[in-house]
Amino acid sequence: MVLLDEGLFMSFKKEILTIVVCCTIILVGCGKKADENVETSKESELTTESVKNKVTEDILESSETEENAIQETFIPDAYIPVLDGVYSLINDFDGKNYAENPYDLTGIDELIYTAENPKDCLNTVGYELKDINNDDTDELFIADKDNIYAIYTIKNGKAVLVTEGWIRNRNYLLNDNTIFNEGSGGAINNMFGTYRLNSGATELEPLDIYYSDFIDESNQTVGWFYSKGSYEYNDGSLTGMTLDDATKLCDEYLAEKADLNLIYLINYIPVSYT
Repeated sequence: MVLLDEGLFMSFKKEILTIVVCCTIILVGCGKKADENVETSKESELTTESVKNKVTEDILESSETEENAIQETFIPDAYIPVLDGVYSLINDFDGKNYAENPYDLTGIDELIYTAENPKDCLNTVGYELKDINNDDTDELFIADKDNIYAIYTIKNGKAVLVTEGWIRNRNYLLNDNTIFNEGSGGAINNMFGTYRLNSGATELEPLDIYYSDFIDESNQTVGWFYSKGSYEYNDGSLTGMTLDDATKLCDEYLAEKADLNLIYLINYIPVSYT
């Protein structure tokens, strides 16, 4: 048995404690590092999973958007010839005073004859499909931001013109799905009023119609008349409205104008072109 000197023993003990402490620090550090690696790995997994989920959501959302776009732009067969005809009328017009207008739409003729570049009208004239009488048949609106040039419906599988508009005969869709019309036959004869397309019908029903005309035999005084549910001017009754009153009432109707979500014809591809 070897006996160590007390001073040597204390020196040896100190070295042993130093080694133990260093090893402990190393082990703790390694453990902490391992924990950090585990946490980092978990965070990485969560981040990766989040990215995967986000990408999946984006793909699904994109797919649903594309599907909705296809559904929204589906056009009934009966309306294809109408849209083809209007597109070709605008796109092929050469600026001369005649053009093949298979559907005789006065408003479209006025538009292209006066346009500096008729083809530019493809960027402003568009269409929308909208069921305005709850009969499960979408009406076809051909319009720009200022006027509805035509409204079609389908009867017995064919497109039927319900009404049309032009510069002095403007149509607007109101929020309650009625049609507001304002027109002029000259300085004396002006009119405005609302119409409704009943379920399954192909003609508009007049609702509230206002119009101006002479009220004396000498044709010097103009008054405003009101007609309920009739196209005939002579069915109207004289009101006390002035021109200012009529203008204010007309503006009140126009304040209820609905915005059409038009698909402009520049984005339309005629069947004859495919």
